[in-house]
Amino acid sequence: MGSAAEAWQFAKVGGTLYGATEHDKNGGVHAFDAATGKLRWTYNDNTGENQKWYVIATGKRLAVMHAKRLYALPAV
Repeated sequence: MGSAAEAWQFAKVGGTLYGATEHDKNGGVHAFDAATGKLRWTYNDNTGENQKWYVIATGKRLAVMHAKRLYALPAV
């Protein structure tokens, strides 16, 4: 079982809750099973930037921002 950094901002798509973290180390965007709370996966860009992550649901995708970077991830 993986560990997750504390999330501060959330978006939900279907049965998955996505949490954006404040810190980069072990952080990024976590995907949790909304029913069980089990961590499914974590996305991290490995830049080491010490800035908050942000996530919003946009249909079947997530818009994710970290520092000056914007990413589109699948919301599955």
